[in-house]
Amino acid sequence: MGKRMSRPTGPDSENALLARLRAAPAVALLLDYDGTIMPFARAPELARPDAPLLQLLGALAKRPATHVHIVSGRTRESLVEFVGHLPLGLHAEHGLWSRMTGGPWTQRPLADIGWIPLAKEILDDAAARTPGSFVETKVGGFSWHYRAAPDALGRDHALAVLSTLRRLLADTTAEVFTGDHVVEVRPLGIHKGLVVPAIMIAAPAGAAIVGMGDDVTDEDLLAATPIRVRVGPREGDAELALADPHAARAWLAKLLLP
Repeated sequence: MGKRMSRPTGPDSENALLARLRAAPAVALLLDYDGTIMPFARAPELARPDAPLLQLLGALAKRPATHVHIVSGRTRESLVEFVGHLPLGLHAEHGLWSRMTGGPWTQRPLADIGWIPLAKEILDDAAARTPGSFVETKVGGFSWHYRAAPDALGRDHALAVLSTLRRLLADTTAEVFTGDHVVEVRPLGIHKGLVVPAIMIAAPAGAAIVGMGDDVTDEDLLAATPIRVRVGPREGDAELALADPHAARAWLAKLLLP
């Protein structure tokens, strides 16, 4: 079990985990995207992977006995557009959709989602009243992004929206939560930890399974993975804590060294 760690951990912890992964017969990397390996942008479509990130992911995927998965709240279309040409496993909408490397997309079954119209009405209203914010529509829910809104207005409206959604959707199969400048509504029971069992089954015996994430939406992923790497200021049980996406990329790149 990992320890609750201060931010960030030092070279000794980084090198110790690297040595552990290099000694493993195989490695599966389950990486969140936004805030973990890619810095946040004012709008999701602006957080396009830069050339160094694409080169890093491609090189990791080509590393012997290494399996790389992107586990994100983004839509399938966004992940395919950004990294779909690389030999990666892709997992979208917090685990609602999965595509193992080289395979087809599969969708997990959804319970009743009759709450969709009400949630959309509430979030559309919030977007109309909050300059710079917008609603991202997904198959299984919505994300209201307010990173580009005026700071105080965005925070105040986010608190109000969160309260309204939780009150009006309390008796439905919807889950409402907040992330970094985003309010999310998704089906209850859908979360990133759902992707881990299939990845563990597909991995060779003795494989090191590593989860890497930065915010509340990654907690289920980290809880389900034997090795946890946290990125950013959020604290919790982990084998390794890294300051930001730049530090996360630098550490991942060390896996490529002999």
